[in-house]
Amino acid sequence: MPQPPITPVAPAPTPAPPAPPPAFVAAWLLVAAGAVLLGTVLVPVWASRPELADRFLIPSASVWLVWRAWPALARTRSSPTTLGFLLLVPAAALFALGWYLKARVGPRPMLVWWLTGTFLVSVFGLTLAHWGWGRSRKLLFPLAFCLFALPVPGRLQPPLTGALQEWTTRGSAAVLPRLGITTVRQGYVLRLPRGDLGVAEACSGVRSVTALIAIAVLVAHLRRFGIVRYAALLVATVGIVIVSNTVRIVVTGVL
Repeated sequence: MPQPPITPVAPAPTPAPPAPPPAFVAAWLLVAAGAVLLGTVLVPVWASRPELADRFLIPSASVWLVWRAWPALARTRSSPTTLGFLLLVPAAALFALGWYLKARVGPRPMLVWWLTGTFLVSVFGLTLAHWGWGRSRKLLFPLAFCLFALPVPGRLQPPLTGALQEWTTRGSAAVLPRLGITTVRQGYVLRLPRGDLGVAEACSGVRSVTALIAIAVLVAHLRRFGIVRYAALLVATVGIVIVSNTVRIVVTGVL
């Protein structure tokens, strides 16, 4: 007997994801406005120092990391939690207070860290409230990575600069005599037969160490290094800064 023709059955359409509640739409619009306001603070700070001129690449890299992780985020089950509001509400209030203080006293380094930190905590709190921990944890690194775009805090700058100057000066004072150049070290000054060579703050590598550490952290994250390889890469990065600046001082001394 002839078989009846088989009528193909169209697959059921995939249901569209539910639209976010209007309250979250408004909250994300406020986050976008806060990002614009924060940009008006960070751009002049980046322009004020030569070593910060390339820091706009840091938030750009964070945006790229979020875009790269978005397919995995979409596949992760959303489980909103009200615990996110415990971060969102205080951080948003502190951001508003920091903006008021910035308007009163100007973009001091402490206030730049205050505004950036409270903004990032607000964004993380909003992601927790909107999507839950499963998705939010994938955004934790891109958000924290933005902190490399900030200048080194004032309390850390002198000891960091001093340590780099010390290691660079000590290394140069050890290498130059091996090249036949009599060297007497006095602090951060190398007394050579034909003149003195000072290791200034700009020669210590402090201007490049933060950017290089940021690159190392990004590479370790992308390559999914373990804690041992992660630490080894950071130590090697600092070592590269010290060695490269020591070589520069030695070559200058020889010349």
